[in-house]
Amino acid sequence: MQKSQKTLDGKTAFRGIDINTLMKLQIPDSVMKEGIMFIWVEKELISAVMEHFETQGFLYVENVAYVMLDKSKRIGKCLSQNSNC
Repeated sequence: MQKSQKTLDGKTAFRGIDINTLMKLQIPDSVMKEGIMFIWVEKELISAVMEHFETQGFLYVENVAYVMLDKSKRIGKCLSQNSNC
């Protein structure tokens, strides 16, 4: 279960499960025979998490996401460089 907490700006943020709980997760074919699972973990945990899920038949597909930051280091709101945000 995710626990919510307030951020400094008063918004609600959710903490995920810890690594020990994640490593206990078993996903049988009856739940997901074909599909995509997205997991967001710290870089140093990727190898252990992938080894765990590979034993269940999952394959790791690396993907990179780029996040545009504005001058104050916040996530940018503009999706196109050609638009006026």
